[in-house]
Amino acid sequence: MAKKIQLTDELSDKFSKKSRKPTPRCVECRILIVCEGEKTEPNYFKSFNKRNNGVFVVDLDFAGGGINTIQVVDEAIRLKEKSEKKDQPYDIVWAVFDRDSFKADKFNAAIAKANAHGVKCAWSNEAFELWYLLHFEYRNTPMSRKDYQGRIEQHINASPLFKKKKAYQYKKNDKAHYDEMCKYGNINNALDNAEKLDALYDNTRYATHNPRTLVYKLVCQLLGRDKDFNKTIQEKI
Repeated sequence: MAKKIQLTDELSDKFSKKSRKPTPRCVECRILIVCEGEKTEPNYFKSFNKRNNGVFVVDLDFAGGGINTIQVVDEAIRLKEKSEKKDQPYDIVWAVFDRDSFKADKFNAAIAKANAHGVKCAWSNEAFELWYLLHFEYRNTPMSRKDYQGRIEQHINASPLFKKKKAYQYKKNDKAHYDEMCKYGNINNALDNAEKLDALYDNTRYATHNPRTLVYKLVCQLLGRDKDFNKTIQEKI
């Protein structure tokens, strides 16, 4: 009959420590998002705030709203430089804006200026709603904002998961857009579709890139799926 081994307090503590799994440490990542719109874009991105994506905890600050494309970029640059002067720099700064009817030369110049000052651009041509539509389908032909909204409504109303008696109507500033797009559409499909669209273009005539959206790059970072960015943040630990 095997003898029972009685563990001393020291041995017991030793074995206990070996059996414990190390607790992953997540660093806080400070991201500034300067938006052209007052509600649509901020409402969507606020769904990611304070989220632990397994790599870092998302800490978002927002600015802008009710300003045009070049103003968005200028404000992003100003706030980026201000945070650096205070020795509290953001880990990354994003400018979020649409092409809509903004003049081509000014739209292209705004993106070039942002790039020159280390500000990332999550721009959409023609509108932010393209990002939502890509949750449901791949689209590589131009559409207006109104057409995007109509197609989104069609997809959600046709979804077997949509149980409401009243037909779904897209509301521009709805705070539920993130949840709706993920429930009735698929965020992974949106990421794949947007990346596929992105690969179609290889020049700096951004105003002609229709349809195209770089919102997926910002979403990738917020989800902790941007490996290069993750490495940069993990080096802070």
